[in-house]
Amino acid sequence: MKNLCLIMARSILQKNKMQTLEPNGFDVDQVFGATKRQLRRFWEKHYFQYCIFLSARVNAKDTLSKLRKEGNKIIIVTGRMLSYEKSFIGAFMRRSVKLWLWRNRLVYDEIIFYQENILKTDLCDKLNIDIMIEDKPQNVLSISKAIPVICFDASYNKCIECENIQRAYNRDEIYFAINKML
Repeated sequence: MKNLCLIMARSILQKNKMQTLEPNGFDVDQVFGATKRQLRRFWEKHYFQYCIFLSARVNAKDTLSKLRKEGNKIIIVTGRMLSYEKSFIGAFMRRSVKLWLWRNRLVYDEIIFYQENILKTDLCDKLNIDIMIEDKPQNVLSISKAIPVICFDASYNKCIECENIQRAYNRDEIYFAINKML
């Protein structure tokens, strides 16, 4: 989903004469060097389209369904912008994520919304997670110190390599990696 967001952002921000500064950046602000104000305006204008209309990655539905049928517990841990807030906007963000999951027919047992300044590693430990699928470079590195991580390949995490990290290029590879690890 992150790559689709950047494609959408690239076309919109280039129309506004913003150039790509870091093509391998993780988020819109890193890729385009957008200010907080520009980033906020971008998301205010395009969040609904991003959240509701972008499709899940190929085979995500089938992979999650298969893993769940085989007795695996699926926990989604997301630091989606503002979703952790106890306010109307936080409730809206949580609802929009759940709507996107439902619309794409992605099954899960539990969803955890966390504030981005909290380490995802701590949440993995607290939730007794055995294997994590992650794409954000900082999270991949920190989580891999505690548990195995399947790093979903993306332009912004190509340089991440470590003993406890296995790279996957599609959902089928994720499925096979999980079964191999278990």
